[in-house]
Amino acid sequence: MVRFELARDITEQKTTQSDLQESIERFDRITDLLPDMIYCMTLPDGHYEYVSPASRRIFGHTPDEFAQNPGIVQKLLHPDWHAYFEREWEKLLAGQAPPIYEYQIIAASGETRWLNQRNVVLSDESGSPNAIWGIVTDVTAGKEAETSLRERIKELTCLQQVGRLVQREGVSTAELLRETARALSSGFQYPAFARVGIGDDNYDTGDFGLCVARISAPVKLGKETVGSVAVGYRDEHPASYDGPFLREERELIEAVADTLGSYAIRKRALEGLARHQKELEQRVEERTAELTRQTEKQQRLAGELSTIIDSVPGLVFYKDTQNRYLRVNQYVADAHQMKKEELEGRDLFDIYPREQAQAYFDDDLQVIESGQS
Repeated sequence: MVRFELARDITEQKTTQSDLQESIERFDRITDLLPDMIYCMTLPDGHYEYVSPASRRIFGHTPDEFAQNPGIVQKLLHPDWHAYFEREWEKLLAGQAPPIYEYQIIAASGETRWLNQRNVVLSDESGSPNAIWGIVTDVTAGKEAETSLRERIKELTCLQQVGRLVQREGVSTAELLRETARALSSGFQYPAFARVGIGDDNYDTGDFGLCVARISAPVKLGKETVGSVAVGYRDEHPASYDGPFLREERELIEAVADTLGSYAIRKRALEGLARHQKELEQRVEERTAELTRQTEKQQRLAGELSTIIDSVPGLVFYKDTQNRYLRVNQYVADAHQMKKEELEGRDLFDIYPREQAQAYFDDDLQVIESGQS
C-alpha cells in the first residue's frame, strides 16, 4: 500500500486551502508530463477521487468526466473484455486484485487500445479494500509490435519448414504436399486449413471446402501453372489486407507456391527461399529494433521524471503504511541531512525520537483513512 504526498515543509501541521490547491496543481503538472494515467478510486462505490491529466491522451476523456461517471471505464471496455471486467471487479471487492491488469478499450476517438494497469489496493482496519490506486499505461504500440513479431516468426517458421522439405533428399511428392499443408495451417494468425496440389497429387488438412474465406496462389514452373496452394478460414474474421488475411500472409502463401514451383529445379528453389527468408528476417529485426527504441524511450522518460522530482522545491516522497520512505527527492534528503539512498527504506522511528515519530505516523494513518491531509 503506497501513498504519494507532496508538501512544502514536513514541519507544517496544517495546510490552507490555497496551499492544498497549489500542491494539487503542481502534482498535476508533474503527472501531466507522464505518458501514464494515475488514478485513485474508492471502493466499493467505484468513485474516482483523483485522475491525472493523461486520461485525455489514453481514454480521450477528461479527469472531470471520470469523476462524474464512475462506470466510465466499463462503458469504454472492448466488448471482448466485459466478462473479464465483471470477474475481476468481484475479486477486487473481495480483496483479491492482482498487481497488474491488461485489457482493451475503445477510446473516445474510436481507436481500440491495449492498456496495462498496475494496482495498489488500500484496506481499512478490518482488512476490507476501500480504495485502489492505479497507473494506466497505453501499451498498444508494444502489443501490436509483439503480435506482429509473433506472426512474422510463425510465417518464417512455416517457410523454413517448407524449405527443409524441398531440400530433403528422397522426399516424395505426397510427403511434400502433406507436410507443406500442415505447415501452412499453423503459419496464419487464425486457425487455418490448407490445400496443396501439384499435378495430379493433392492434399488438404480436412474439410477445406467448408472454408468461408480463402487465399490462394498458383504453383508455376516457369510460365506454366502446375498446381496451387490455398489456405482458408471456416470462421468469419475482421477484414485486413486481402479479406481477413494479412499482407505478410499473402506474401507467405506466394512464397510457398514459388518454392513448390521450383521443386523440380533445386537451385531455383534454394535461391527463392533465401530471398524470402532474408526479407522476413529483416522484418523481424526491424520489429525488434522498434521494441528496443520504445523501451529506451520509456527508460529515458523515467529518468527525466526522476530529475524533475528532484528539482521540485519542496518535499516529495513515497511512503508505505509501515512509515517507511520508499522514494524521496533531494529536497527531503537535504532536510534530513542524509543521502537519498540512506533515507529510502528507513522509517521515521529510525530518524526521530519515538514520541515524535509516533505522532508523525499517527498523522499519516489518519490521512490515509480519511483521505484528507
